[in-house]
Amino acid sequence: MRFALLFSYLMLAPLSMAAGRKPAFAPIVIPLTVGEGDLFNRDCRVFTLPVECSGIKTQFTWACGGETIVSENFANQTRLKVKDDPELTPFIDANGKPLFLGSSLAEISIGGQSTATKVWVMRDGETNKQPTGIVGYQLARQFQWELDPRFPQITLRPPKSPLAKKPLATIPLKDENQNLWLNIKIRNVAVDVCLIPQSTDLQAAPNLQKRWDLEHSGLKVETNSYLGNVRTVQLTGKSGVWLSPDIFETDVLAILLENNPNASSGIGQSILNRFVYCVDAENKQFSIISKVTLKEVRATTQPAAK
Repeated sequence: MRFALLFSYLMLAPLSMAAGRKPAFAPIVIPLTVGEGDLFNRDCRVFTLPVECSGIKTQFTWACGGETIVSENFANQTRLKVKDDPELTPFIDANGKPLFLGSSLAEISIGGQSTATKVWVMRDGETNKQPTGIVGYQLARQFQWELDPRFPQITLRPPKSPLAKKPLATIPLKDENQNLWLNIKIRNVAVDVCLIPQSTDLQAAPNLQKRWDLEHSGLKVETNSYLGNVRTVQLTGKSGVWLSPDIFETDVLAILLENNPNASSGIGQSILNRFVYCVDAENKQFSIISKVTLKEVRATTQPAAK
């Protein structure tokens, strides 16, 4: 089974330089590209969008937590001045090797809105074959964003803008530790989970697995990642996800993270892509605009059959 974590376990991050509030701007609709995932048995597509840094145009994975991450190769292309950063020392891969070269400051433009932000520079290697960069908390929270997986596209607006239409549900959003959190129920356990659109699927950290009283025996090791061994389980029937009292999702793939001090639970694309949704960090709201079916997404994102 194909899935991707895309460094989504890097949740607890030091505060970066604060981004100043942007002046009001007109809403910007940006087409998205599929960077990872597919539509085979679930919509687990992870999206990228165009960015610019030091005159170099490329695609970054859309995310919203922790520091912005760039690859070693991209840092060289943009001539970023990378410095040793002791805060990155604890981050190692499954083989005990450092994940990061260091950190730098970069001016990154998304949708014509430019922001100076701290970036972590990840070593090129087996754990970093795909993403040129991953959008972090400071870059994402300057926008209210509405993501529609049907096209796919993202609409960026100034924070606290009125929604385009009345939502099906609005869920309180907690802004803490450079991440955006929802309190939802998974397998009838209430838990705070990060929004992790850089991950294909729901992630369950060891502390959540313990609350589920989940037995690992008989669960096959799916892959060897930079996190070590990773197992998966399908949440079916009543053991699904309650996003709100009225919105329940089942047949959800959960990635079971091994014991790692940097692991946090979060909801990824195979849940998020079931909706057109809007995130506003300043308003502290996650709004579900409408539901999206897998059939509908396949019809709008692939050419019609001849």
